[in-house]
Amino acid sequence: MTFKENLLKKIRIDQLTVKVLKSVGPAGSGQKTDRPKMRLLLESGPFQFTHQRDLDLYIIEPETDAGQILVLDNELAIYKTDIQDVLLRKSPTIKEMISIRNAIKILSDADVVVSRKAESVKIVYQLCLDRLDLTYQPADIEMLADDGVLALEQEDVDKLEETLMLFDALLGLYPLPKRFRIPGCRITGGVDRSEDKKVWHTPVILYNKHTNELKLIVTPLDSRDKGCVNLLHEVVQGETDAFKEGPAVMEYLKDTAIKHDHWVVPKISFK
Repeated sequence: MTFKENLLKKIRIDQLTVKVLKSVGPAGSGQKTDRPKMRLLLESGPFQFTHQRDLDLYIIEPETDAGQILVLDNELAIYKTDIQDVLLRKSPTIKEMISIRNAIKILSDADVVVSRKAESVKIVYQLCLDRLDLTYQPADIEMLADDGVLALEQEDVDKLEETLMLFDALLGLYPLPKRFRIPGCRITGGVDRSEDKKVWHTPVILYNKHTNELKLIVTPLDSRDKGCVNLLHEVVQGETDAFKEGPAVMEYLKDTAIKHDHWVVPKISFK
């Protein structure tokens, strides 16, 4: 698999993980976990699926972490035991419930549960990423940048947006807050929290899909500052010059990615 293919898979895994985590509520909240999205996430990892009784079980393969089983339900518990024990605890038959020893197991599974809910999602996320080679070389980044320049020249909006999405993943760029949004524009940027109680966005990459204009702003922007919001609008409208425009923006993204100390795609921060 190429670096680009691995990076696209990583982005999909990131997106699914974020969506599942948003759906997971605290114990006893009654909030429903997004099981369809969790199923898709599990299908991206080293899990063997089996349906037994009324349970969907995902077994972590022996070469990764033997003896762990995730039950796809609202709790997303991961058990370190065998399938029969999981079936007894999660979906016991009447015959099994008659046994006092079994009843104790049914009432409490603390002795075999590794994790639940959000912690289980994070474990699954890591196991999914472990399958992907997310290291890269300058040549890999140069190919992405060349794709972006070609897409810009051909006014291929979909291809350019895909390339920008790949660079967002490489450089840790995220959509700017709602106040910065402009119809028809794709706007992402870095996040700088080095100043106490203040969040700056820099660099900022904006792509106007209507005019096929790609621009870069390096002036740090603060969403609470109306002047910063106005500056963004002025750059989009061409009233204020951007730091770089067109293919030069792709060159900047390429150089920034290559200058990183470690050529490895960053993972989601769960802070």
